[in-house]
Amino acid sequence: MSMKDKKAKEKILEEERIRFIATIAHEIRTPLIGIINFSGLLNKPNISVEKVKSYSKYINTCASKLMTLLNNLIDISKFNSNKDKISRDTLDLNLFLKESTSHFTMQSDILGVQFKISYGLDNKSAQIYTDALKLNVILNNLIGNAVKFTKKGFVDVGYIKKNDCLEFYIKDTGVGISENDQKTIFTPFYQVKDNNECKVNSSGLGLSITKNLVELLGGKIWVESKLNEGSVFSFTIPYEQFELPVEVLKMIEL
Repeated sequence: MSMKDKKAKEKILEEERIRFIATIAHEIRTPLIGIINFSGLLNKPNISVEKVKSYSKYINTCASKLMTLLNNLIDISKFNSNKDKISRDTLDLNLFLKESTSHFTMQSDILGVQFKISYGLDNKSAQIYTDALKLNVILNNLIGNAVKFTKKGFVDVGYIKKNDCLEFYIKDTGVGISENDQKTIFTPFYQVKDNNECKVNSSGLGLSITKNLVELLGGKIWVESKLNEGSVFSFTIPYEQFELPVEVLKMIEL
């Protein structure tokens, strides 16, 4: 690489860094202003119970957005510092999928949305090697989005085995994504818009992190969606089965 090319690359990286910091500052400032303003309104005399509930709900929403942003920034930091480190954990995939989605099942019940899990392998074949922590982050990001953006209908989560890969899918009947937005959905700070073209409560980092993690595990990720009809997010990871002792297998099959 020539000195000229090196300087040009450094300039691009610096511009990206400045843009990243500016975006983060905006994403932090917006909910903070909401928290400050509405907490101030709560101190007004003779405030009605209805307004207390309304303001408290808005403060909670702003705080949740801040927490999501901070969690995503932590994930980015972990990814950058450990991007070449992959754990080789032994995993009961069916049990893992059930346990890691249990809170989404309860959340969906509250929202009146049907939540379904489909298993593509029997318990014996579902004993695999993978990085459990990274897979958990991937699933939580994708399922969390599906539940968040689905007001009615269903969220369907599952996987199938295709050759030497496992293909996961998260299907929903939510707001959907336009064809144009699908081209940039996995880039940092992309934010889904609702039917009124308003940005929803999202930092725009989750899908970018998810894509990085999927690729780190040796897979790929893609989306199929129709606006106002729903989306299907799919991703793959390598399938590597491990053999359990006979006595353990007998317990699983009971």
